[in-house]
Order: sequence, then structure tokens, then C-alpha cells
Amino acid sequence: MKISIDKEKCIKCGLCVSICPDVFAFGEDGMTVICKDEVSIDGENGKKLADDLKMAETSCPNGAIKLE
Repeated sequence: MKISIDKEKCIKCGLCVSICPDVFAFGEDGMTVICKDEVSIDGENGKKLADDLKMAETSCPNGAIKLE
């Protein structure tokens, strides 16, 4: 699964960081950054990660997160 953030849409609310801290974090400028550009969604741990990523995507108030 490939992950991207539209920096122009991101409002730095931190929902994605709180939902999926293994993938999202705050950068030095306070902007959300992706710790892993691509993640494996195989196995039981992968299913939970995929669910968390989908929740982060749908919870983003400005739709800045895109999953492929």
C-alpha cells in the first residue's frame, strides 16, 4: 500500500498521528510526515495496519491522506 499526504491540504490536526503512529509523525515544522512511504499489509499485523491507515484517511478533515 502506498501512502501520500497533500501538504497543501494538511492542517496539522494530528488525527493521523494519533490513529497510526507507526506511519505518521510530526516533522520539525509541525507538518505531518510519513515515516514509511509504503507498507506491507500481509498477515494479521498488516491487516490491523491497513485498517488503521484507512481510518486515518477517512478521518482526515481535509482529505489530505491518499492510499493506493
